[in-house]
Amino acid sequence: MGRTADDNSQLLTFKDFCCGTFAGWLQVIVGQPLDIVKVRIQAQSPINPIYKGSLDCMKKIYKNEGLLAFYKGTLSPLIGVGACVSIQFGVNEACKRISKRLLNKDNLSLFTLSTCGGLAGLVNSVVSIPVEHIRIKMQIQGTKLIKKYTGSVDCMMKIYRESGIKGIYHGGAATVPREIIAYFFYFGTYEGLTQYTAEKYYDNDRTKIKTWQILLFGGLSGFGEWLPGYPLDVIKSKYQTDDVKNPKYTSIADCARKIYANSGIRGFYRGIVPCLLRAPPANAATFLGFEWSVRLWDSYSKK
Repeated sequence: MGRTADDNSQLLTFKDFCCGTFAGWLQVIVGQPLDIVKVRIQAQSPINPIYKGSLDCMKKIYKNEGLLAFYKGTLSPLIGVGACVSIQFGVNEACKRISKRLLNKDNLSLFTLSTCGGLAGLVNSVVSIPVEHIRIKMQIQGTKLIKKYTGSVDCMMKIYRESGIKGIYHGGAATVPREIIAYFFYFGTYEGLTQYTAEKYYDNDRTKIKTWQILLFGGLSGFGEWLPGYPLDVIKSKYQTDDVKNPKYTSIADCARKIYANSGIRGFYRGIVPCLLRAPPANAATFLGFEWSVRLWDSYSKK
């Protein structure tokens, strides 16, 4: 009995999720050190800051905690970000296939490509909220900001015991819109550039796109991911570093008001330097990991 269209669709989705997981692991390995710097600068008090800037933060982490501190809390993102990126790519690719079928065209508009990415961000937020929360708590672990958890699992269990599932999803109100905005521009940038290049130079065959082009488009997509929604990320990080049981902020809005009262508009862009330094290599590695694992999968499936 031959394979049905549904069977083929399920296989494609499974492939996208698997390849997305591998891409997520690469993203963590490449981007984790600068992500820790970003979070610590975002989380510190603007009145009595621990770090003067990104370089000072890196120097103090290395001096006080050693080289491995740059990968502190990596277990959570390796598992969680792997799951998140698999969802991002899996949902994005599925939305693209559905859109092509409904619109009866191979090449989609930039808005449609971006909307597929935004939907991927929305679905991804179900997993990314707790993953980001645990990761942020662990990234500031061992500083003056917090000394409470022995590891990612201990962190999750303590938060759950203190506040239940609501505590695990602390900061979700800022994370959901950030995810939608971020992945609207993230996938819109990458898919738009990839589709244009494939159509113009490679007869609509994206497998012919060169490695350097994948790296370039992936790197540029990192700016698309972070620049539009960065203020929401600052609010989210600040809110999620707060103690769930005895919070300084009564709500997301209260957190935003206090950031503005203490630091003005500048406060919503705290930590943007390490973020923008991290974005190109981390996302170039992410898309390269996805594209090449898909090509490897396809080459073996044809044998």
